[in-house]
Amino acid sequence: AQADNSLEQIDQVLAIMDKVLEKMIKYLPTTLVSALSSAQKKLEDAKDKLDALIKSGASAAEIAAAQQAVKDAKGEVKTAWGNALTYWKNALIKFVKILWESIKKLKTDIVDSNTAEADFKVADQAVFDAMFSGQSLEIPTTNTVAPTLISDEEDTEFNTETIVIDETSTFALKIKLHQEKKRIFKLKWIASVFIAYYLSESKVQEAFSSDTKIKGEEIIEFVFLQLKDGLADAVIIEATKNKIIDQLILLADNFKKD
Repeated sequence: AQADNSLEQIDQVLAIMDKVLEKMIKYLPTTLVSALSSAQKKLEDAKDKLDALIKSGASAAEIAAAQQAVKDAKGEVKTAWGNALTYWKNALIKFVKILWESIKKLKTDIVDSNTAEADFKVADQAVFDAMFSGQSLEIPTTNTVAPTLISDEEDTEFNTETIVIDETSTFALKIKLHQEKKRIFKLKWIASVFIAYYLSESKVQEAFSSDTKIKGEEIIEFVFLQLKDGLADAVIIEATKNKIIDQLILLADNFKKD
């Protein structure tokens, strides 16, 4: 609106627009950025042409045509900026809803699942059976005599690093399955703690960006970049849920160190 007052102010307004665009450009769709850049360039060129005509003493008709070109260019700038700001306002509302839906999906997919603990116990038992029953070994009891330890002075080349497990063997596959089920079980536990904190959409809006444990700022930026690419909400929600899961797994793995 300020650019309506004088030609001198157009340069000031364009400079301000450049600063604002610098902050928004990373998160705006390419079509909006292109429209903004094109409209601003057209206004700058039209303003320079009008300024040159006035200084050269051009005819009234030429100046009038140049003034109309400036007016048209200003209209394009306003339209382009209006579209960009509308998108930005909607994105600021939408990202909170997407985060909230991602958290609800995490609850449905992980926390409310009744299979995590049961699956872990089955996988745990399978490894136990493979170690003992499957190899005809006796299950150790509390009365088992402890083996004599190898002293530091003894010359031995035994080292756990030299042990190689065939990953295609039945036992190795059972171990791998056990680890996967344990991971899901741990994830369910830490996800329950996470869900208990973010109980409402307003809590997400209030605290998520400052949540350093979950790396909230990084996840929010991820959502904005997904929105920029024009992906469907359901796709963004699933991807965001998985980003949150990645952070929760790291928290669970490092819980004892924290």
